[in-house]
Amino acid sequence: MSLWSPQGTSDFCVAPDKFIMNQTDDEISAVVAHYYLYCDQSLSNPFQQVLTVFQRSLTTMQIQTQGLIQYALPLFPTAEKDLLGVQQLLNSSETSLHQLTALLDCRGLHKDYLDALIGICYDGVEGLLYLGLFSLLAAASFSTIICAAPHE
Repeated sequence: MSLWSPQGTSDFCVAPDKFIMNQTDDEISAVVAHYYLYCDQSLSNPFQQVLTVFQRSLTTMQIQTQGLIQYALPLFPTAEKDLLGVQQLLNSSETSLHQLTALLDCRGLHKDYLDALIGICYDGVEGLLYLGLFSLLAAASFSTIICAAPHE
């Protein structure tokens, strides 16, 4: 098994982007995979349109809720708790939207991807090669000791 690991890893490391595009072909769209693999700043975030619609809708709901608090609350004072709860939920949703927007940006994930490639394709393969070399040296040393030991 250990002899196959360097070979398989080396095959992956020759063209990791192509490999990942082929492996994720059925799971996610090529546009999304390309955006995260290459993180080209000229490409727009494939989720940007949906995020923008959500932000606009959230802003509209916040304005409407603020209007209800300002104008309807004097007429319906018992609705204060519910309206403030809706306002708090909308504020929480806005915070979550900003966090989601940051998480969907390609830069953080692309940096992690490049770090993982360096770890696997350079450090990992090098470590496996050293492991194989020292295993052979240990086997040769053990054989030499067995052969050199006096036999009775």
